[in-house]
Amino acid sequence: MENIYVNGININSILCKEFRIEDYLLQLKIQWLAYESQKYYIRYLKTFIEYSQFTSIEDFNNLVKLRFAYYRLSEKWIKNNTIWKYYKCIRKYYLFLKEIEISNKILIDELPKVRGTRALPKALSEEDVCTIKERLRKRCKNFIDMRDFIIFETFLNTWIRRAELLNIKIKDISNKHIFIKSGKWNKDRVVYISSAFSKIINDYLSILREKEKVESEDRLFGLVSVEWVSHSIRRTSLYTKIPFSPHLLRHTYASLCVKKWINLYTIQQQMGHTDLKTTSVYLYLNSKENWEEIQKFSI
Repeated sequence: MENIYVNGININSILCKEFRIEDYLLQLKIQWLAYESQKYYIRYLKTFIEYSQFTSIEDFNNLVKLRFAYYRLSEKWIKNNTIWKYYKCIRKYYLFLKEIEISNKILIDELPKVRGTRALPKALSEEDVCTIKERLRKRCKNFIDMRDFIIFETFLNTWIRRAELLNIKIKDISNKHIFIKSGKWNKDRVVYISSAFSKIINDYLSILREKEKVESEDRLFGLVSVEWVSHSIRRTSLYTKIPFSPHLLRHTYASLCVKKWINLYTIQQQMGHTDLKTTSVYLYLNSKENWEEIQKFSI
């Protein structure tokens, strides 16, 4: 049986055709979901179909089969958070089935929901960040090493997502901000940058113009993929011996801003959050400083 790749996920071609996964992916793209979100929904759907042993798209109309497959998940040593992810992804697929008139009911809603717990964000310490920077600066002996360093600095100083990083054009960069076009939910936004990072990025642009002869319409990191960016981060993480990911860097800079008492609304705008509640989760990272302030306070 031949396998094909859908958004980087290896899927059996028969399964892909029977469950119309490529059509489903198209619908996810129309909803302006980021590449990683599309991959997330496809991966969990594929795993559930294989685990449930569904052989036809019509099996999703069989409540008995669906209930049996769903409850088998809870029999495994799977955390509630993971079951909740399966629930969300299966429900998303039902909306697609309803649109293409395969199913007129979202049967997953008839099963009890298993609520996951939202974990508090983790972040690197300031010491870890300084260590990574120091080790990367020492390694900058060729263009590839320098590019890895710039990618790390860009993630840390702009809080952007991987897909947003790929779309940055040279013309989008100024001394004060970077314009993010068509970010998550297809929204544009402006991310302000520090003078220190502005100098780093301008030095890199000078080398890039001299080496690559780039123009303003060119992308900052060329025509590379999300996987290529992930590989760069993994390479940097292995070299510095400090494990981190792009999203962890996003959490890190947000937590450092909270510790520096930067306005929460500013952090919300920079991170591109639509709801302030999403941003407020970083406040717990400031607990030590809050305690010190309360110690000084008296009525």
